[in-house]
Amino acid sequence: MPILHLTVHWLADAPGQPSYHGEEWPPSPARLFRALLAGACQPGGAGQRGVAALQRLESLEPPVILGPAPERLAPVRTSVPNNDGDQVMDAHHRGRPAQARRRESKLRTMRLRQPWSVPGPVEYRWHCPEPDPDPAAFDLLAEGLTLLGQGADLATATARWQEVEEPRWGYQWAPDSTFGAELMAVPRTGEVDRLEAAYQQSRQRIRGGRVAGVAEPPATRVAYRDPLAPPALRFQAFNLRLPDDSGPLAVPGGEAMRVAGMTRHAVHEAARLSGLDEATIAGLLGHGDPEQRLYIAPVPNVAHQWADGRVRRVLIAASPALPQAVWDAVLLRLTAAELIDRDRRSEAKGLLTPVPRLSDDKLLWRFLEKSTSWTAASPVVLPGFDTRRGKPRPAKAARRLLRYAGIPEEAVRRIHLNKAPSIPGVCSTGGVEVPHYLSSYPRLFPTLEFHQPVTGPLLLGAGAGAGLGLLTHG
Repeated sequence: MPILHLTVHWLADAPGQPSYHGEEWPPSPARLFRALLAGACQPGGAGQRGVAALQRLESLEPPVILGPAPERLAPVRTSVPNNDGDQVMDAHHRGRPAQARRRESKLRTMRLRQPWSVPGPVEYRWHCPEPDPDPAAFDLLAEGLTLLGQGADLATATARWQEVEEPRWGYQWAPDSTFGAELMAVPRTGEVDRLEAAYQQSRQRIRGGRVAGVAEPPATRVAYRDPLAPPALRFQAFNLRLPDDSGPLAVPGGEAMRVAGMTRHAVHEAARLSGLDEATIAGLLGHGDPEQRLYIAPVPNVAHQWADGRVRRVLIAASPALPQAVWDAVLLRLTAAELIDRDRRSEAKGLLTPVPRLSDDKLLWRFLEKSTSWTAASPVVLPGFDTRRGKPRPAKAARRLLRYAGIPEEAVRRIHLNKAPSIPGVCSTGGVEVPHYLSSYPRLFPTLEFHQPVTGPLLLGAGAGAGLGLLTHG
């Protein structure tokens, strides 16, 4: 099976130099495809020969992407045109020259951009089912690529064909419908025709003294597995309700571990009622393969001016490796499951009811939606002691914490290990119950800043399975 290797080098590849200004990393296959098409249509480009090659490329499966871990540089404020010339023309057409002059005087906008410093090339590998009828056309396409990203992101490209798969290098972004959490735009069949139609519409948008808008062709997005992102988790949120379902159940934040224990007991009962075998149930409760366990994270009311720190919701999460049938069977039987405090041998303290629409919840978005900054909403138990001659070593503690959670160090731009919470409503380390086997381990409140936004939920530390270590937007 022939394999097309398209390799992109940015000219500004020195350490600390801004190489690429796109929001996503790596540049999506659709961004590369449009850059190749733009180069082919330039005077002296590949022309119709290159366009035909791209029409063959758009019908292939999404490529595997290989590349380095870049460094996200500090944001830079620049002055750019705001493309409001249409409004100026519209004001002239309506006979309002004064309004047109005012708008024309404001045709520049200050924009905050955060570039990437890319230390090496990025390679895209397309697997072709049969030999291409004109492989040299891709050399012409590569020669016509002059930039990838924004106008300042000058780049060069090379194309080559291989008959067998070469060893993969660097970090690998590959399509993965099971574990993929990063959605990337990819070209699809008919992409060239849609882009050409949008271009012709933009050329004809000024008609009869009016300016018509042109919609950009919708992008097709495919799930990729991001090696620089935290491990993906599937999740379901539940509300805590009073035993008679007459209102919400609010538990003090210091008793979050008790909520986790009652939910864990409800999970055990749900798994038993669903007919799962003992080995599977033990795995769900954390006695076995970590990818087969359920994580239970009480959600405290924190990070806003009315935060009271109380727990009214709980998140149940698991790795995508957990079989879908097991996940569905347990969640189905958790609806209206009773919360029983086993240590106190008392009657039910509450009920679990699924959150119907996460987008409507005014708090959960802080724990689930994308963000570059995440901070502890509950104390994080460090997985061990990192001291030398009695002195703490925070750098080693941070590396151990990230490694324990499966987060690559290269994905994190900065990490702070704080002794006190940095957001309102979070309980102090002394005010939170912890399991007896973790009571002697250090407890801190880390804040992580990632190079690019990552999705939640994020759980850190040795107490992640016991209801501690949940992160929220910083």
